[in-house]
Amino acid sequence: MKNKKRGIELDVVAIVLAVIIFFILVVMNKNLFAKTGKEGIDFLSTTADEDKDDVANAFDKCICSKGTIENDGCPSSIRTEEDKRKHRERVEGYLKDNYDCEKINKFLGLK
Repeated sequence: MKNKKRGIELDVVAIVLAVIIFFILVVMNKNLFAKTGKEGIDFLSTTADEDKDDVANAFDKCICSKGTIENDGCPSSIRTEEDKRKHRERVEGYLKDNYDCEKINKFLGLK
């Protein structure tokens, strides 16, 4: 009888953990199941490289701007960590509004 009760408790714990993980994946990361526009770019992927600069989006601090590996995927005009952070935030905002990288670079004066 004791073993059955312990088995039921473990099942309840597993279900609660599954619900918490689902909440984190779906609610906290809105782009995970995106199906339209540039929201579909997989920023969690280690292989996606939107700007073709050999730095994957997950590690590229300047997603749409072709840069160098040594500068974290940013062009030489963007040097400081603060500038890289601001640039990535701006670009991610445009991507969420379904702009593509070509339009974003025109807005930012990079092309």
